[in-house]
Amino acid sequence: MSAGSFWLIELIGVFKANSVMTFFNEVNFWKHSVAGALLASELGASTKGSDTENTYLCGLLRNVGVLAIRQFLPKEFYQIYELIGKKNLSFKTASKESIGIDHREITHLLCMRWNLPDKIITVTGRT
Repeated sequence: MSAGSFWLIELIGVFKANSVMTFFNEVNFWKHSVAGALLASELGASTKGSDTENTYLCGLLRNVGVLAIRQFLPKEFYQIYELIGKKNLSFKTASKESIGIDHREITHLLCMRWNLPDKIITVTGRT
């Protein structure tokens, strides 16, 4: 099993929803995340000196802040989706407006908290 597969399994276990939110499709979220990870890995493989494992993890982790908001701030998560619908905002803009921080910033903070390699922390800090 690759390190990327390990991370995916761990993340799915860490960020379990405490309640059913019909407006959020977790399967589609993970499909999107894995697709981003595979694309990042392919791009990394074509770049001289790139670490494909780290680029895969960056692609996989890039939106994990969405799951953190869903799990730890469920009321605010719902409000973010209401804002998206009412104002036609991106998740990033709606979360910034609703809770003062966006999911990419949360992802960056989580990566720092998890003591991930500096390369990953640096990339997730670019929003």
